[in-house]
This record gives sequence, C-alpha cells and structure tokens, in this order.
Amino acid sequence: MRKIEKMIIEAIRNDTTGTLSKRDRVESNDTETRVYLNYTKIASIFHDRIVVNSGGWRTNTTKRRLNAILGAYTDYGIAQRDFAWYLVNVKTTADDTVDFVDGMSLPRTM
Repeated sequence: MRKIEKMIIEAIRNDTTGTLSKRDRVESNDTETRVYLNYTKIASIFHDRIVVNSGGWRTNTTKRRLNAILGAYTDYGIAQRDFAWYLVNVKTTADDTVDFVDGMSLPRTM
C-alpha cells in the first residue's frame, strides 16, 4: 500500500477532513466520510456500508485507492481483466466475480 493510501485510511478512521495531496481529499461529517480523487467522489463511507464510484475514471490510481479503502473496511476488492473491472470477494477462494458498477453499495465489515 502506498503512503497516500495509508493516509486516506488514517483520515477515514479518525474522521478527519482535509486535503492529503494535490489530488486527494477526505471530508467527514456525523454520518458519512467522502473520499475524493481529482474532484471526483470515489467513495462514501457510512457506519454500515461503503458506496464506491469510479466517476468514469477507471484508472490504476482510482482502482488502487478504492482497493485500499475496500481492503480496510470490507471483504471485497476490484480486479481487472481485459480492461473491465470486477468486484471479487477476497475472503473466498471461489471464482465468483461481479461486474463493477458505479454506485455499488457494499457491507462494511470492519
């Protein structure tokens, strides 16, 4: 995990609001923490779920940020095959994948 992704996870855990780099920002209030990459909200973290969004930017950077967040708070991750994104359960060995769709809501397990 890169330093910026560690900073994002730390900001989420501490309900911190602020700019973490030229491209990354975290905003928190009583009910939701939002993570932005280049002015695009890529994740909304609630006490019981996480809503993920690429904003149409299916880049390695977006995927890395989302995977860091998902890895810290859910049992899911994003995989890529032939330029398509898939959601996978990283806690199982089954090869069950679901097409990644912006706005997916995933249960928060941690």
